[in-house]
Amino acid sequence: MCLRIQSGRWNGNLVTVYNPSSNFIQVSLTGPICQLQCPHCRGRFLRHMAPALSPADLYNLASESAKKGAKGMLISGGCDASGQVPVFEYLDIIKNIKENIDISINIHTGFIRLDNIPKLRGRGIDVVSFDVIGSPMVVKKIYGLDPEPDYFGRALAAFRENGLKVVPHITVGLDRGGDSGEEKALEIIAAHEPGFVVINALMGQAEEQSAARLIEVLRLARQTLPKATFMGIGCMRPRGDYISAELVRDLGIEAIAMPSKNLIRGLQALGMEIEMRDGCCAFYEG
Repeated sequence: MCLRIQSGRWNGNLVTVYNPSSNFIQVSLTGPICQLQCPHCRGRFLRHMAPALSPADLYNLASESAKKGAKGMLISGGCDASGQVPVFEYLDIIKNIKENIDISINIHTGFIRLDNIPKLRGRGIDVVSFDVIGSPMVVKKIYGLDPEPDYFGRALAAFRENGLKVVPHITVGLDRGGDSGEEKALEIIAAHEPGFVVINALMGQAEEQSAARLIEVLRLARQTLPKATFMGIGCMRPRGDYISAELVRDLGIEAIAMPSKNLIRGLQALGMEIEMRDGCCAFYEG
């Protein structure tokens, strides 16, 4: 997996394409189990991830995978009843992995409690992937949670205050493909001037509606986010040819995960430069 740092702002002609392969491990700390059972997932995404049900399992998986050429890993899993991915009992072993194994680590925290964020400091975590949802009603309806006021903004601030590189994620169309507070989510994110933002979209239900909304939100994101913020389209989205090469070019989208062959051909036909990388787009460096 190439983690080369690019210099300067997007030059209008370069798109970085990410295709996770065997060189990138996706790990679930809970196996297929998630207590929230949200309607858009119900744990199905976890079934395709490698289980690591103990700190020893995680270390062994990282070690054996690195020997086979792996250079990066996503550590995620199902959420507990409060919405957190239970990463905390693994933090010592994550630090041990970073000190002894040449592998980059992206952690997905779920709805981490604010007082738990400082615990992630100094553990060797390269990137934190953090979901931002603009509608409290959607958080309640979809996740069954009731976060405190301005939870997402305060969390983004806390990650930065604790020296953690956070990549905010927005999932478009969480409420059956419709408006799920994405405009508000973008405003929250923009106020914290992130380096990179990933935009995903609902999969598995109302996909055409969700894809249309994704395009609207991509346009809105480029208007809302600071000019210095890089923007990527994540791997969680409908798999049809909904994203055009012209849209990628015109919005200056810097990174896209798992694009279709048609999209790649379209970008090349427009004269765009394509840089191929293994792994997760959250590792993007502008």
